[in-house]
Order: sequence, then C-alpha cells, then structure tokens
Amino acid sequence: MNSHEAVTQLNIDCYGCGGDLNNKDQIVRIAERAAKQVGATVLGSGSVSYPTRGITAVVFLAESHILVSTYPEYRYAIVEIFMCNSQADPGECWTYLYDYLQPAQISVNKEVHYVGNGNGLVLNKASRHMES
Repeated sequence: MNSHEAVTQLNIDCYGCGGDLNNKDQIVRIAERAAKQVGATVLGSGSVSYPTRGITAVVFLAESHILVSTYPEYRYAIVEIFMCNSQADPGECWTYLYDYLQPAQISVNKEVHYVGNGNGLVLNKASRHMES
C-alpha cells in the first residue's frame, strides 16, 4: 500500500525588486490574499522588522506556509511557498507576490517532497546516517 502525500515547495530568489521591501503589513496582506485565491486556508500570520532594515513575514496555512524575507539594501527577497494541498497551485500563489515585489530577475527552485511512510516511492539512500 502506498502511503504518502506530495508536498510542493517553491523557493524563489527575487533580484532587483521594485516593491517596498520594508512594508511587512502589506506583504502579509498580499500573501494572505494569494493563499485564499488558490484555495488555501489561512490559519494565522506574523512578521518582524529588523533593527536596520528588512522584514520576515510568514502566513501559516492549513496546507503549510508562505514565507517572505527581504533585504532592501540589495533590492532582494526570498520567497518560500510550501503547500501540501494538490488543489492549491503554489505557482499561481506566487503571481500575487510577484506583482507586489516587482523583481527584475528571479531564480525558481521547485521541490516535491513525499510525506509519509515511503511505501511505493523510489528513494535514494542517504549518504550519512544521523543518530538522534
């Protein structure tokens, strides 16, 4: 019996951002709106502003989370969209954040994680075993 669930993770490096990278409230609002638009369930959110500049904002979802960390001095942001609901498209979710951040260039890394017992999956053996 196969017992696993696919979880999609997008990690997006955003270079040359034109949006306000210090506006944590606006970034949280947009991430919440993006999540709702793709059918995800928002459970809560939080954000911090750093003493000199930049923010980290997170929206907690029943399906996992959306995280944005910004570095305004470099006009750079990192966006992570992690969703375990196959009906909620993280790529579509990203378009809302893209419109706000206005990056001149992006680098996207998409990973699919298989959560569960691994039955039915072809897995690579870890090169090192870590004891707890």
